[in-house]
Amino acid sequence: MNPLHSVVDIDAYCRRIGYGGTRSPTLATLRAIQEAHVRSIAFENLDSLGGEVVAIDLQSVQRKLVSGGRGGYCFEQNTLLGAVLEGLGFRVSALAARVRWQVPSDVVTALGHMALRVSLGDASYLVDAGFGSMSLTAPLEFGVPGLQATSLEPCRLNPVGGGYLLEVQLGEAWHALYQFDLSDHPPPDFEVFNWYTCTSPQSTFVTSLMAASIDGRRRHTLLNNRHTVRAPGCEPLVRQLCSVAELEGVLEETMGIRVPRSTALHSKFEMLVALR
Repeated sequence: MNPLHSVVDIDAYCRRIGYGGTRSPTLATLRAIQEAHVRSIAFENLDSLGGEVVAIDLQSVQRKLVSGGRGGYCFEQNTLLGAVLEGLGFRVSALAARVRWQVPSDVVTALGHMALRVSLGDASYLVDAGFGSMSLTAPLEFGVPGLQATSLEPCRLNPVGGGYLLEVQLGEAWHALYQFDLSDHPPPDFEVFNWYTCTSPQSTFVTSLMAASIDGRRRHTLLNNRHTVRAPGCEPLVRQLCSVAELEGVLEETMGIRVPRSTALHSKFEMLVALR
């Protein structure tokens, strides 16, 4: 990534995620900040759903996610987290991935997801605060075979075709999340990926409401008008939201997102709660 730490307000960021620990570039610091980030800043696509172009420059991302009380998707979340980690002295590079989560095995997906590689000494780690319903709560070390524990679901990094496939264990089954290699991508690549994500009529980020947050050992996800609560070892609890007030209540009270007052977004909410 570019050395953006000179324009990152690390104090404000730490207040936003409730982090008061050491800022030395150690694995313990990395673990604590990643966990605090995903538990404090929700995943959401309200801007693209409401017809806005999502800005992913660092100043815009800080204004929205840190001071604006909002969440964001991968390009926003990991731009912010990567810049903070650089500011703390970590070596960070930006990775591009092909999403495999809930995608048929014969379907080829585009490079549409951003993750981070963070290096510490001779080791390096996958760090990702922006994968929605399955955002990582802990860094995963490259080169470690088999299962790696997190505070929620176990994960593993399987070597595949010169890169890696990230998988998560849900119950007894393993599920693919995304595939990637370790090429370092510069910011213009993500500007292109982001433009498609937030403007294309073919993008689910334009056509569907998606939000996710973590509460203790529970993951909350919102897909259109369906609110799902998942906890390790438990069956998911799903309820349909039948009013805009219910929908906004989950976003604001459960997920901690400051919902923008937009006529276009309100109209989308009215359409979504009418779905059956």
